[in-house]
Formats: sequence, C-alpha cells, structure tokens
Amino acid sequence: MSVPPHKAQLHVSLMQLDSVVLAVPQSNLHTVESALDIQPAVDAGSAAYIKLHGREWPVYCPTDNLVAVNEMTDDQRICAMLISGDSLFGLVCREVISVEAAQLRPFKLPECMRTPDTPLHGVGILGERVICLTSAPALYALFSAGHGGSAPGLLSTQSHHRAEPVTNITEASA
Repeated sequence: MSVPPHKAQLHVSLMQLDSVVLAVPQSNLHTVESALDIQPAVDAGSAAYIKLHGREWPVYCPTDNLVAVNEMTDDQRICAMLISGDSLFGLVCREVISVEAAQLRPFKLPECMRTPDTPLHGVGILGERVICLTSAPALYALFSAGHGGSAPGLLSTQSHHRAEPVTNITEASA
C-alpha cells in the first residue's frame, strides 16, 4: 500500500556513534553541523559548545556506551544538533541519515537492558542492524545530569587509526 503524495511520511534520524546507531524522531533533529565548528570547553568543568543562532549550545561526544568523553576521533566529523524543549545540544557522531520510520521494525527494550536511567525506549531492526531507539530529551537528560549539568569538554582530537566498520548505517538502509 503506497502513501498518497500529500501525506507526509514519518522519518527517523539515525546517528552512528562508533558501532552503535541511535534513532530519534526526525522532529528531534534541528540541523547537522560540521565537527570543525565545535569550540573547546573554556575550563575542564564545562561542556564544549557550538555557536548557532547567536547562542552557544553544549556538545557531547558519546561513546557506544553512551558516556561522554573528552576526545573526538578523526572519523567523528558530524555534530547532530538535537532539540530538547526550548534548547539545543549537539552529539558528535560519524554519520547521520534519515530513513522512513516504517523501515524500522521496533521491539520493546529487552528486560536485561532496562535500567532507571537508560535513555533507550526500545530497539529496532533495520536491514541486518540493531538500532537503539531513543529521543533527544532522553539523551539530553542523560548527558546533562551525568555531569552535574555540564559535560566534559571536547579538548582534543586523536587519531586511533581505526578502519571504517564493514557495515554502516547507509549500507543498512539500502
């Protein structure tokens, strides 16, 4: 059954961290910026930031375990600017793409993954990939609360000379 052209199809934004891919509703994504626009933290207790719309917004560099770290790697070239309430915040990632939500097969979060502070709402299957379903407000709550209201700054970039993963989200959505 096809969707009439006047009906908007729902999309999700997929953000590849390293090997983990997060999916948020497309409406949670404000813009995609270059990681080159990220400014380092003023001091060790504050977040790195990006200037956008005349304001400075915090930027977090999450690992696959959803822990903010102080370093970006060479392959983290994108800053997904997400909307949480009236605020924006950035997540440094490798790739951001948009796919139709209907392409994801969603499942409830397995019992072993449920914790009181998890930002994950469920998992989804896209092709042969497992995608973590979440939202910008849930991610922002995790990163801002996990660091006393601010995240560690992105102080440097480092090359770990890692090869690209065999399967990335672009390939999974094809």
